[in-house]
Amino acid sequence: MIKNFKSSRTHFATGDPISRSGGMHSTILNLAKEQSKLGHKVQIISEIGWIKQSQSSTLNLAEKVPDVLYHVNHFHFCYSMLQVVAIRPKLFLSSDLNVLHFHGPWFLESEVSNPDSKVRNEIKRILERISFSAIPNIVTASDSFAELLTSIYKIPDRKVHTIGLGVDTDKFTPATLQKKKGPLLRIGTVRRLVPRMGLENLIIAMKDLKDFELLIAGTGTLSEKLEKLITTLNLEDRVKLVGWVSEEEIVDFYRGLDLCVIPTVKLEGFCLTAMEAMSCGIPVLASNLEGLRESVGRYSKAMLFDADSPKAIVDAVKNRFWQADHHRFNLREYAIQNSWEKKNLELELYISNMVKR
Repeated sequence: MIKNFKSSRTHFATGDPISRSGGMHSTILNLAKEQSKLGHKVQIISEIGWIKQSQSSTLNLAEKVPDVLYHVNHFHFCYSMLQVVAIRPKLFLSSDLNVLHFHGPWFLESEVSNPDSKVRNEIKRILERISFSAIPNIVTASDSFAELLTSIYKIPDRKVHTIGLGVDTDKFTPATLQKKKGPLLRIGTVRRLVPRMGLENLIIAMKDLKDFELLIAGTGTLSEKLEKLITTLNLEDRVKLVGWVSEEEIVDFYRGLDLCVIPTVKLEGFCLTAMEAMSCGIPVLASNLEGLRESVGRYSKAMLFDADSPKAIVDAVKNRFWQADHHRFNLREYAIQNSWEKKNLELELYISNMVKR
């Protein structure tokens, strides 16, 4: 039934370059790729303008693809969805199904990063509330974020459906040979350099982890602050900010680790970094927080540590449970059960059921 289900799937993302994707855009790209494998017509719209781009986009978006049974708009950001509703209501209303993918609370993340921007953060909250109320179907990556939608945004349970994020297990594979990396064991993580990621705690923990080196991949507003912290703690020889790691380099980055640590202190919906590392056979220690309990914790609760505590990170690393030989194989098997292929089929079934209602 699913393989014969044909649709045009239009993704409305933010204006960030798709080639330099973060977690949300990785999700968009992988879902689009899996939908294409099922024979669907997929169109990704990476930029939506209120005025200048709306005219040219309207003509392209309004065209129905020949011989399709359903036309589905799959939104990935509330602001983009509101632009479509405001500029192109005919497209929005004429679609067979409109789905919003909830990747995280925009206004709450902004409150963590910019607590002084109270007016701007309140505007974001209002925009989110309008979006979530306007659309009948919302998909989220974790039960914890589904609960957030119902508790913070007051969205009825019937509108929310949880489908966990997947991992590209064809791309993220273990190294064929285990190479000796050097005298120190290597910890690594791939994170945006923003306050909620808890990277300061991980760097501070390195003071007591003298047998380890740390590589942090990513860019963000905290780059300068983290560099200063590394210098203040005299950790320049063992802690490095390596900046942006490209899609071509990311697999080798994971393969070069002995351990991946996710030290998030707030608002972690699922964490693709954890799944990607596990798919490469790399053990992951993570904060005992929200979606991490559903991604890392479902593999093993022993891999979780108390959030917002450098000492908890130190204790978890020194425990050495993560070094057990069986993890390399078991982590890979766990990742396969959470592949994009499997998650996409869950999404496909959900969408087909919603269209038929």
